[in-house]
Amino acid sequence: ADTSLFTSFRAINWLEVKPYLKNAGADITDGAFGFSDTRKGKFIHHLTDNNWIQAVGKKSNFTIDPYIVAMGGALHEDSTPAHYVSDIAAGLRIQGQYNDKLSYSLTGTYQYNKFPKYINDFLRDNQDYVPGVGKADQEKTGYSNTQFTGNLTWLAGKHLVVAAGYGKNFIGDGYRTLILSDNASNNPYIRVQAKVWKLTYNVLFNKYTTPRFSWDNDIIRKFSVMHYLGVNFSDKFQMAIYDNVNWITNDSFGQRGFDVAAR
Repeated sequence: ADTSLFTSFRAINWLEVKPYLKNAGADITDGAFGFSDTRKGKFIHHLTDNNWIQAVGKKSNFTIDPYIVAMGGALHEDSTPAHYVSDIAAGLRIQGQYNDKLSYSLTGTYQYNKFPKYINDFLRDNQDYVPGVGKADQEKTGYSNTQFTGNLTWLAGKHLVVAAGYGKNFIGDGYRTLILSDNASNNPYIRVQAKVWKLTYNVLFNKYTTPRFSWDNDIIRKFSVMHYLGVNFSDKFQMAIYDNVNWITNDSFGQRGFDVAAR
C-alpha cells in the first residue's frame, strides 16, 4: 500500500517489485515471488529458506527449485467403506533474470489425483477435463496430468513492461474475481504495461481453446483483449477501469483472426 504498484493485476513480475524491496528482508521477496536475490556463496541451499540451486553473477541470477505436493485423506459417507483421496505432484521450476531487465521462468509438473466420488462423477460427464487443469488421463483409481508453464518478461524502460507466456493471469484483489480468474486452464498470453505517474495501464491478449466443442470438425478457439487502467489516488486507495472483448475465430459468419486493435 505504500508503493506506487497497482496490486489488482496479479501478473506482477519479480523485477517490477524489486525496486520497492531494497530495504525489505529476502524472505519477503522469496515468499511472495519465489525468487531470492541473496548473494550467498553456497550453490545448494536448504529448501526452507532459499532457492534450492542458485547461480549468481554480477548481472544475473539463475535458480532451480523442486515443486512437491503430497496430501491425502479419507471420506466416510454413512455406512459405505472409506473412500481415499490424494493429491501428489512433483516437478521443477527454473527461474532467472539478467541485468534487472529480463526475467524468465519455466515450470513442469506431473500430478496424480484421487478425487471424491462427486468430482469423479463430474469428470466423467465432462470428458475427463479437470477444472483449472485441462484434459487428464484416467487411471485405474484416479487421474494424472502433466502441466507446463512459462513466462518471459522484459523491462523495456522505466515506464514500459512487455511479457509473454503460457499460464494463467488474475485480475482483482482477493481470492475470487469476476473479471479474470485463474480457475481456467493454462493459455498463451501477451501483456503490455505502461506506467506513468499514478496511472498503470495493462493490455492483456489471450488465446483460448475449448477442445470439448468443435465447429465444422475443428476445435473452437477464441481470443480476448483486456484493457485495465488503474489509478493510485493515495497510498491507501486504488481504483480501476476495465473492459474486455472476446470473439470466436470460427462461426457461421466465417473466420476472424486476432485483432490487435479490438475495442
